[in-house]
Formats: sequence, C-alpha cells, structure tokens
Amino acid sequence: MDDVKSIVTGNGSLALSLLKRMSKVADKIILDSLEIRTKHLRGGVAYLLLYFSLDVYFSSEFDLPLSRKEMAEYVGMTTENVIRTLSEFRRDGILKIYGKTIHIINMDTLKSISEFG
Repeated sequence: MDDVKSIVTGNGSLALSLLKRMSKVADKIILDSLEIRTKHLRGGVAYLLLYFSLDVYFSSEFDLPLSRKEMAEYVGMTTENVIRTLSEFRRDGILKIYGKTIHIINMDTLKSISEFG
C-alpha cells in the first residue's frame, strides 16, 4: 500500500484518473441500487440475473454468487418471494436452475421482465 501511495502522490494525473474511475463506479452502484428499488419483484430479480450474466460473467450460464437471502436483501423483498420468482422463471422456461448454477434460456424475455417489471 505504501508503494501505491507513493506512486499516486508523485503522479497527479494518475491520482486524478483514479478518482474519476472511483467516482464513476460509485455513481453506477448508486444508480443501479435506485434502478432495482423502483422495480416490482419479478423485474428486480430479472435485473439482478441480467447484471450477473451480462456485466459480471459475460455468459448465459453462471454460478450465482449470492444466496437467495442475499438476493432478497438486495432487491428489497423477502427470501420466499425471490425463491418463488426464480421458480416461476424456471417453470416459464426463462431459465434453468441447478443448485447455484443459473442458465438463462430466454434472454429476451428476461430483458423484457427487467425493463417493464
């Protein structure tokens, strides 16, 4: 950490660049939190699944890094509602669930639910 402090202290343009990046990340976190809180349950869960698929793993199949409880806390719903919504998505053929592994089968439908839900 001392080496990083030394480099940043000695290089103003690097320090400014780091601050700009940190600000953009903070803005994205705040905007994403506000976005997800304005959605109904199905839309919030769909938004979260799309985030992991498109922005984190870059794949339609991924291991969900959150428990159902953590998902519920993030979208502002109960754990039972999140579990029920995931089951509905599975039943409707939108995704397949294998334990913590999620495979999005119908990306367009999930995007629609996220956008309008």
